Amino acid sequence: MPDLFDQLANKEAFCALVKEHFKSAPQQIAALMHCDHKIDDARIEYAYEEYMQSINKFAVYLSSKNPDHYKRAGALLHALATSKIVVEIELESSADELEAGFTRVTKGDAEHNLPFVRFYETFFNQALAFDLAYQCCAAYEDVPRGYDFDYFHNACRYLYEEGNTNVESCFMLFKSLMH
Repeated sequence: MPDLFDQLANKEAFCALVKEHFKSAPQQIAALMHCDHKIDDARIEYAYEEYMQSINKFAVYLSSKNPDHYKRAGALLHALATSKIVVEIELESSADELEAGFTRVTKGDAEHNLPFVRFYETFFNQALAFDLAYQCCAAYEDVPRGYDFDYFHNACRYLYEEGNTNVESCFMLFKSLMH
């Protein structure tokens, strides 16, 4: 999808893509139990404005006037992560319920998925933001490099800390990952 970032410059396209992505639970949870996300549309619009402001900042300060996909993915990640689009998640079973066995999920599935569910309860906004920005960045790579859960967890923890991130550090996450 080589024109993906061009499409994201359109507010309606941006909002539709982000809303669709943020409404769906990650496969690791969806396969295990029902999960609903409550989304704030105003925060999606805010994320769009933040994203465009960062792209325009890159264009002004860079001689190319056309930021590469790493910078665009970093701007997207920063805008989504700081906007906190999902205001609430509703899991069929919490991590504590899975651990205690108070759920319809089998013991084996619960034990296997417990670390991810516990992680997701804390980092749902950051996880969804990173996933979408990674997918957008990877669309421009001939052979995109994947990442393991440890990398994902560390990136989400970094994004979770208020005041810890900026657009430049977010773009470096993707540039260093893909190289």
